[in-house]
Amino acid sequence: MNSYTAEQKPVIALCSRRGSAEDGADAHGATRTSLYKLKHDLLSEIETLKEQVRRPKIEKDILEAAAARISGRTNKRQNE
Repeated sequence: MNSYTAEQKPVIALCSRRGSAEDGADAHGATRTSLYKLKHDLLSEIETLKEQVRRPKIEKDILEAAAARISGRTNKRQNE
């Protein structure tokens, strides 16, 4: 279940297009400009978080591939 902050709710309304940006801003006591700025900030934060998740996954894949190669070499040497 999602629990959104007071700042996130008008942005969600804006993105789902329930009414105009002006109506959404008015309903939440904000300006249209501040609503769009907050939307931009939240989307930027999402991209930053996605990158923070993506990097360790790539590093993990590289380390697993390296470990498999090293393990393969070790097994070949033991069999010789």
